[in-house]
Amino acid sequence: HRFTVDCTSNSKKVECDCCTNCPLGDGDGGSHVITGTNDLDLRQRTLLQKLRQISVSTLDDETTVQHRAAQWLMKADGMTLTSSSPNLYQRYVLVIFYEMMGEANTIFAIDDNDECTWERITCDASGKVENIKFDHCDLHGTIPVEISALKELVYLNLSENDLSGMIPNELVTLPILERIFLEGNDFVGDVPPALCSRYESGLLQKIYTDCGQDANSKVNCKCCDNCRPEPTNPVDPKPSITLSEQRKEDIKEKFRQLSGDAAITPNTPQNLAFEWIVEDDRMRLAADSPHLTQRYVVAIIYFSLGGTEWVDSFWLSPEENECLVPFIECNSDKSIIKLEFKQHEMEGQLPPEIQYLSNLVSIDISENSIYGGVPESWSALTNLAYADFSDTDLDGMMPTSICSLTTGKLKDLKVDCSEVTCDCCSNCGTQDSTKHADTANDELHWVSFHTNFDSDDASSKARSRALNWITNLDALDLPPNSQALEERYILAVFFYALQGGSWDASKDNW
Repeated sequence: HRFTVDCTSNSKKVECDCCTNCPLGDGDGGSHVITGTNDLDLRQRTLLQKLRQISVSTLDDETTVQHRAAQWLMKADGMTLTSSSPNLYQRYVLVIFYEMMGEANTIFAIDDNDECTWERITCDASGKVENIKFDHCDLHGTIPVEISALKELVYLNLSENDLSGMIPNELVTLPILERIFLEGNDFVGDVPPALCSRYESGLLQKIYTDCGQDANSKVNCKCCDNCRPEPTNPVDPKPSITLSEQRKEDIKEKFRQLSGDAAITPNTPQNLAFEWIVEDDRMRLAADSPHLTQRYVVAIIYFSLGGTEWVDSFWLSPEENECLVPFIECNSDKSIIKLEFKQHEMEGQLPPEIQYLSNLVSIDISENSIYGGVPESWSALTNLAYADFSDTDLDGMMPTSICSLTTGKLKDLKVDCSEVTCDCCSNCGTQDSTKHADTANDELHWVSFHTNFDSDDASSKARSRALNWITNLDALDLPPNSQALEERYILAVFFYALQGGSWDASKDNW
């Protein structure tokens, strides 16, 4: 299956028509017609034969996405798969989808790495494609029949593209597919009855298409979640409120009880969260759902702290349970117990609604641009045991109500002690934790003797944060007479002065 010699264009010493690493024809790397197989090596011929089992005639047509996908796999893909590669079909299908994407696609790309590492793709533990999230990817054409090869697919989102044609029967052949989102396209005709049968049996949990009861509906679907008619009361001649309108009113009242008028004030984080819940969230939770409040709080966190600018801008998912999104951990009852947001590009003020995460045990928002203070309402978090607010822009005084939690389960509370006055914080020089702090503080002030640590200029703030880290946060807890103390302090000043919190920790290891 693999035979390599020195035959590449850079160091061509050997002529070889059957070697897997040798350029074909004139070696220009361009497109080749593959109707014949005379110009293909053994690996490529057997790979092409394998692909014909699911693509049949489309491979011979140079204008098809299947042809272009096969070309890439045979002649450009650094993985150099063979006909016996267990991931051949799934990689081929994903490349077909890539070839269907227009110039407006800036989200999905293919490369020589394992397809499970590609954006918008997740795989199960065995390396089989499990989730495909290709919404807003400028897809054109019809859903390829080759999708039937993805037997482990659970989640498929092709919404908001330019796909057309009929919804194919091949989706029915995917045995464990649970959620399908196809709305925002140009599909026409009937949803395959077998898909609706799977929905009614509970095997298929959600299906969304461009369907409905108005004249503009392009798809006929009796089982789609967004298409079922709203029942009305035929006896009452007066206009009756629809179920969706009633749900919105019920949720509005519920959120006003939690957030006051902020829930209905336009453009507040609370109002944006409310609108997202009632308009965009596909979970469609009812006002009396036990998880509605938790989902609302998660949405508020997103809108309060600059979620649209985070590296993972798709963090707030309308299809996923909030317990499945990154950096959130839940218990067996699907109640949030941990929020791990260290160095998460957050910017803004902490929302008071976090108080409603009653089972929260740990929260870490360190190394973010969080300003203001810790809301007093968080004193309701009686299960909180760990809270880290260090390396942020919080200031002022820690509320007495928050400090009262330290007499209970909260045993580790961290802040920037030079910015926040906190008598109860575990790193702010209380009792035995100040064994070296005072002397070390004096020693390091001498190193930066010309600096006013209270000044607002950037360099003074960097020295102040470095001093706080050395004397209060550094796990080494170096004594004042340590030869490394001054060097470590200078490196910390360097780190804070040059925005070290935004460096790539996996590469820089600071």
